[in-house]
Amino acid sequence: CGLAQVLIRQGAFAEAWPLLDEVDRFARDCAAPLVGFVAAIARADGLLSSGQRDRAADVLAAALPLARANDWYNSHPFWQPGPVSRLCALALAREIEVEYVHRLVRRRALPPPVEADDSWPWPVRIRTLGGFAIILDGDRPVRSGQHTRPLQLLKALIATNPDGTSTRLLADELWGDADGDAALHALEVNLQRLRRLLGRADALVLDSGVLALNRQVCWVDTWTLDVVERLVEQREPVRPERLVQRLLRAWRGEFLPGQEAEWALAARQRIAGRGERHAEGLGAWLGNVGATAAVIDLHRRILEVD
Repeated sequence: CGLAQVLIRQGAFAEAWPLLDEVDRFARDCAAPLVGFVAAIARADGLLSSGQRDRAADVLAAALPLARANDWYNSHPFWQPGPVSRLCALALAREIEVEYVHRLVRRRALPPPVEADDSWPWPVRIRTLGGFAIILDGDRPVRSGQHTRPLQLLKALIATNPDGTSTRLLADELWGDADGDAALHALEVNLQRLRRLLGRADALVLDSGVLALNRQVCWVDTWTLDVVERLVEQREPVRPERLVQRLLRAWRGEFLPGQEAEWALAARQRIAGRGERHAEGLGAWLGNVGATAAVIDLHRRILEVD
């Protein structure tokens, strides 16, 4: 399997398949299911890397139940976190052995790949559409309580630019009635409180006066718009119903309802416009591929949310 993996990383798929076939035969002849599982994971990696997502998902659907039944979490001598993370993301997107994959990701501390979406077991999950909520490690909601200011900082960061916003700008938005130094000090204090509240110092990254959410740790529901946009633009082979469900699972209502600060109002208008454009683009694509029922469901649900 080691040589096959090297060939897959080099893009020499035609040379890798016979090697994996040979490993499969050995696993069957010797009644070695673990060896067969290792070969299956390598095969799924090759199929996914060569653009054959459906075939890769079929291999995972056959292999992962065996891994779950045997509690295999550390079975590969040539374990590669990057490729395995991509396979986990695919399995979650296709709802294959979801609980097992979540455990695998957490036990191996696998990094989320770029295609990871809301199905990934994010340490910090933030909902902003139709209400505000923070869920830690999949099942622990954060109680707002007396944490109004730290949470306002988080909301303002998400509204302005979660991938990087000047601390000076955030300080002016939230503590504009204080002088410059006092406003920045208030931001620093509340940043520390926010990190403690999230239970992860690395959830927020501060670098050269720019604050950002760490996309390796956090997931924000508005990022689902980015995922849907990418899938539609790339015409990914995803069932239409899955895209509709993914969009509507996130789009539960307006952005940060009840927040009336200028930064919140501007973001609300911008995100609503993006959501509507994505829905129109998705609807047009679904119509072109004949997914009429999905189009009807999409527009019906959008009207319900609005």
